[in-house]
Amino acid sequence: MSPRHTLPVALAALALALGFAVVPALPASADVAQCTDLGGAWDDPTTTCTVSTAQSVAGGDLTGNLVIAAGGSLTKTGATGNGVSGTITVAGTLTISAGDYGGSTTIVGAGTLDVQSGTNYSGSVTVNGPTAQFTLGFAGASGPVVVTDGTFTNGGTVSTTVTNADTVVNNGSVGGAVVNNSGTFTNTLGTLNSALTINGGSVVNPANILAPVTVNAGSFSNTAAFAQVTGLLTVAAGATATNGPGTVASVSNAGTFTNNAGGTSGAVTNTGAGSLVNDGTITGGVTHSSTGTFTGTGTTTPAYPQTVAFTSTAPVAPAVASTYAVTLSSSAVGTTPTLTVAPVGVCTLTGSTVTFVANGTCTVTAERSATGNFAAASVSQAIAVGPVAGGGSARLPATGVETGSALLLGFGVLALGGAFLLMRRLPAVRS
Repeated sequence: MSPRHTLPVALAALALALGFAVVPALPASADVAQCTDLGGAWDDPTTTCTVSTAQSVAGGDLTGNLVIAAGGSLTKTGATGNGVSGTITVAGTLTISAGDYGGSTTIVGAGTLDVQSGTNYSGSVTVNGPTAQFTLGFAGASGPVVVTDGTFTNGGTVSTTVTNADTVVNNGSVGGAVVNNSGTFTNTLGTLNSALTINGGSVVNPANILAPVTVNAGSFSNTAAFAQVTGLLTVAAGATATNGPGTVASVSNAGTFTNNAGGTSGAVTNTGAGSLVNDGTITGGVTHSSTGTFTGTGTTTPAYPQTVAFTSTAPVAPAVASTYAVTLSSSAVGTTPTLTVAPVGVCTLTGSTVTFVANGTCTVTAERSATGNFAAASVSQAIAVGPVAGGGSARLPATGVETGSALLLGFGVLALGGAFLLMRRLPAVRS
């Protein structure tokens, strides 16, 4: 034994003789080059390995705790079955290019986690940094993703939940529930297979949502010709949703729902003070609350039924020259009611006041015209005018000329009558 090795042995023997145990010290934190075992991996969960430079691990499992410091990077390669399962904090760059990834990872600051195609991801990821990024390639993923601050871009298949408060871009598939609390979730080229809940922020869907969508707050847009929502779209009071071009299976709206030109929706139920604008096509009809609004230039099948009714009572045998003030009630949505009277020789209309001008039957009609969204509605009153007291017929004079002619005729009759009486009283002239 060389003198270089006899000193440690002697010191150890002395320590044992004195009753002390010799325990090798483990680094509390070390560079990955110093805290790897024979497989080129780090699997000591009792300590934390800090990576502050560019490092790579080609084999073995990373089962210990890792910190990828800002400026540091770690690339994990290797066959399937070798992967990562420790607690990991990423402020630099962590790239998993092969194997299994099952760690619990938090991305902070400007950190980047890149899980590339061909890997199997089963761990949880929290994105919590102003410019933090998590990118999932064409890979399978079964762990939950929480985006508190930063960006998650999905190009693979996530089978569990995604919760967003900043930015998510989905180009793959999400099988678990998606909750958008704030920020923006864009389903660019992807598919959501489970329920989407929007509690704030905005969700834009130019692709496929094969599940129900609930908008409790914030906004939802179905914005491409091939975009679809196959489940019920529920819009709460204060929230907004827009469809078109695109397709929505059915809608329950208490907020604001706009079906743009080119948009197609199934049955729509407009509840509470909900605002419904249909400039597209509704194929399942509309059930509408009396306190909300329903407008638009589109088409509803079947057309929404309008109502109109008289709230004024028609007069019985009104006299010529008398009037009748018409009042109506109608459903809150649809076209404006219009009034007409006929025939004009019996009655005339000024505003909503009917004037009876001659004996006969006056028909007063209130009508609401049809549009693409609304069905026509009408109601009528038939009013028999006159006759005047004592029988006979009467009508109002039409012009002053007619009145003057009547007076002249009267004076002529009186003059002829006077002349006749005078001739009877004069004595006969004898010849």
